[in-house]
This record gives sequence, C-alpha cells and structure tokens, in this order.
Amino acid sequence: MTAAAAPAAPVTAGPDGSLHDGMAMALAAGGSALVGMLSWILAARVLSPAELGTATAFVSAFLLVAGVTELNVGVGLLRWLPAAAGSARRLLVPALGAVAVLSGVVAALYLLLPGSSVIVDAVTGAGASGPARVAGVALFVLAAVLYALFQQQDFVLVGLGRPWWAPLRTALFAAGRLAILLAAGSSLTSTGLVLSWLVPLAACVALVTLQALVLTRRGDAAPGRVPGLREAAGFLGPTYLGQVATAVLFNQVPLLVVLRFGTEVGARFFIAWQAITVVDVLATYFSSSLASGVAREPGRAAELTRTLRRRLFLVVGPLLALGALLAEPALALFGPAYVAEAGVLRILLAGCALRLLTIHRLAQHQALGRGLRYARLAVATTALVVTAVLLVPRDTADPQTVFAVAFVAVQALVAGVVLLRTRRDPARTRPTTEESPA
Repeated sequence: MTAAAAPAAPVTAGPDGSLHDGMAMALAAGGSALVGMLSWILAARVLSPAELGTATAFVSAFLLVAGVTELNVGVGLLRWLPAAAGSARRLLVPALGAVAVLSGVVAALYLLLPGSSVIVDAVTGAGASGPARVAGVALFVLAAVLYALFQQQDFVLVGLGRPWWAPLRTALFAAGRLAILLAAGSSLTSTGLVLSWLVPLAACVALVTLQALVLTRRGDAAPGRVPGLREAAGFLGPTYLGQVATAVLFNQVPLLVVLRFGTEVGARFFIAWQAITVVDVLATYFSSSLASGVAREPGRAAELTRTLRRRLFLVVGPLLALGALLAEPALALFGPAYVAEAGVLRILLAGCALRLLTIHRLAQHQALGRGLRYARLAVATTALVVTAVLLVPRDTADPQTVFAVAFVAVQALVAGVVLLRTRRDPARTRPTTEESPA
C-alpha cells in the first residue's frame, strides 16, 4: 500500500465546526422521528384501522423506494461540497438529478408488483376510474421523488456551510404536517393523511432548492474540485451497498422475528427494537459530520476522528443510560403487554453502546473515502445479526432475550475487531486508493 504523504507544514488547529454539523444533523433526524410518531398517533385517533392501514401502505412504500434509491449521495456531498467552491452547482445538479430520476423510475416499477394496488387506493379509493388511478400513480411517484430529495437536503445544507438550517427545515416540515392533520380534524381521510406528507415535502424541497441556488451563485468564486465519475462511483457504489445492509439490519430483523416466533412475540420485540433504531439513526447522523470536517481540513483527519469518538459517547451515552433507567415507564406508554420487554430493551441498549464504536468506524471510512471497507464492515455486521436471529431455536421459551444477548455478543465481537484495526490503521490525511480489511 502506498504510504500517505506527510503534511507540508504543521496544521494549525482552528475552530472545529464538525460538532455543530453533527448536532444539527442529529436534531434534524430526531425531530423527524418525533414528529412522525406524533402524526401517526393523531391519525390513529381519527381513522379506522382499515383506512390507517391503507395510508400506511402508501407511506411505507414511498419511504422504502426513497431509501433504496438515495445512493449514499448525501455523505458524498458532505465530502465533496466543501472543496467544490465555485463548482458546487456543477456537483449538485447531476448528483441530485440522478437520485430524482432513479427514485421516479423505481417508484413506477414498484407499482407493477402484485398487490400494489392497495397503495394507489390510499388516494383514489378502491374501484376508482382509470384517470383517477393514473393520478394516484403520479402522486406516488412524486412522493418518492420528493422524499428521496428531502433526505439529501440536510447533507446539502451542511456541505454548503449552513448546518443549523437543517433542523429549521425539519421544524417547517413538522409544522406543515401537523397543521394539515389538525385542520382536517375528525374529517381526516387516508387521502388527507397522504397529503399531510406531500404538501410539506414539496414546500421544503422547493425552499431548500432555492436556498442552494442562492448559496452556489458565486460568480467571483474560483472553480473548485469536483470528483470525476470514476471516483464518485468508486465511493458511492460500495457505501450504498453498506447502507442497504444497515437498512436490512433495522428493518428486516423484526420481520424475521415475526416469521420465526409469531406476531405476538414479534409485536413486543418490534417496540423495543424501534428504540435501538432511533438511537442508531441519531448516532449515524451525528457521526456523518466527520466527512464535512475532514473535507474542510484534511490535515486534521486523525484529530477530528478522535474528537468525534469522544463526542459520540458523550452525546449518545446519556441517552442510552436514560433509556435503560426509564425502560418500564416508556414501554408502558404502548400498553401493559409491552412492559415485560424492559429487560430485553436494556440488553439491546447495552449492545447499542458497543455498536457506537462500529458507527464511529463507519463514519471514518466514509470521511476518508474508503468505500469498500465501509461496505465490508456494514455487511458483515448485518450478516452476523441476521444469523443470530436464525439460530435462535423456535422452541425457546424467551426468544427475545436470547436474541438480545446474541445481539450484544455480535456487537462486542465487531467492536473488538474495530478497535484492533483502528490501532493498526490510524486515520490518514488523504483518501486511500487501495482497500484493506475493516
């Protein structure tokens, strides 16, 4: 492997903006999660289970399409926008355009799957006419495209040096959703619930697009560096695979529990697992800020990496401790049947604490352009956890606890490997061109 070149001169430590970037992104992600929960609670109090189920099919489907078509462009923009200078718009247009086109095509193809007619029923009703069905298809495709772009905009704002606009955008989105639901009141329908997503999404995407156009209108700025197609594909391809693996980890594990142990066990486990998912999303968004910090100051990569790990435990650690302390009352909000899973939740939170080391290492790989290493680590972690679910015997009296313990064991194993690799391979000041194990 080619040795990294030494810095030409000592690096002068300046203000570290990555903390602001990370906190802003974490607040934006956490705000979205809280608003989503509150919105579903409001809708569930008005709509019948059948109507709510139809609306959730529409929403879940476009969220899925947007999630699998985002190509990890957001983190790529965090790495490349700070160095783009006057070429920022030349970077943004093809990147976001590719996401929009791919999400639109995949959304249209998704509606060709058997049983997908229930998705369009959410906005047209069952047995609607041909033109109405076409309009329903168009709305679904539009929703997928808007949300795919919406997901990238936090990264765009951070990359353009406006991190605190990200939580403000989330607040705008939240206010729009809640305003539509409250205005509809008892007359809310599944169509109204879908529109409570679409209208604020369109407004936020349009607003941030306008902001980006203004921020990148720098006629006197010198052209900056924009990655070539080969470099971009070399980073985005593997890291996208890694993100798909993480999506499988948090979205398919509960499904496997349902399939192997039944809906009752699966439902109780799902609630505890959602807490882990929320913490993981917050930690991941917070850690993603390392990419923008290293992009601005590559000479401080090692320092910024160490600082992020310390901050990650300082920020997320208390949340994990609070979750363990309040496990029973928090689960009681969902009903008495879920309180029994407090022990499972505490075990899973312990595993999540160990996983912070993995999340930090994944963020380091992304910041330094190690796409293949990011993918290997993410895929290996997911494979081990899924295997653990499959190995729990069906006749186990308490499968949730057995799997939770296995989850901790997997995270401990992966964290141990990460620590060993980190000591042997400290952060470099330049992106790597050759890959080695995680």
